[in-house]
Amino acid sequence: MMDRDTQWLYQLLASVQLERFYVRMRDGLNVTRIEHLNYVKEADLEQIGISRPGQRRLWEAVRHYKINMRPRSWMVKVFYIFTYPLFLFIHLAYL
Repeated sequence: MMDRDTQWLYQLLASVQLERFYVRMRDGLNVTRIEHLNYVKEADLEQIGISRPGQRRLWEAVRHYKINMRPRSWMVKVFYIFTYPLFLFIHLAYL
């Protein structure tokens, strides 16, 4: 049964096809907030049955989740819009 408080966890696991580990993550590792994942080790994930490739997918999804949840000010957005094309130009010039 899915909690409303941990719906984000189910969606995160489902995005990397690991939703069958939802109950084990929530109850076994006591992950109820994104910050709790800072204390989860690879051995913990292996113990509940998540393979190494699954762990890599999970950590990548966690990284993207944290980036997307980070608040951005309008100044950061404007700076990104104007500097990103310059970054691409410099990067492509060296290829």
